Amino acid sequence: MTPDDMQELARAMEDYETLGEFLEHVSLVMDREGGSEDAQVTIMTIHAAKGLEFPHVFLVGIEEGVLPHRESVELGKVEEERRLMYVGITRAQRSLNVTYCERRKQGR
Repeated sequence: MTPDDMQELARAMEDYETLGEFLEHVSLVMDREGGSEDAQVTIMTIHAAKGLEFPHVFLVGIEEGVLPHRESVELGKVEEERRLMYVGITRAQRSLNVTYCERRKQGR
């Protein structure tokens, strides 16, 4: 994905209050337009990815307070977060991309 693609994606997401709303819209559009199995993107939590593998994996939002989650750190459950990260990393067959952001827009 090029920097221009990333900027276009960010612009498209600005029209929605939450990531969930954006993904719901994209899912509805994809259902209407169809498309080949090869051009498919699967979005899931790391928990749901256990036991699965994908050619390309993007782990998004890997930053302190998100993974490991702030609450897990406070409760001393960082080991489980470490295992989740391992699961995410080992889902990738050919490429793994890990992203974080310097600033996060917090919406409620």
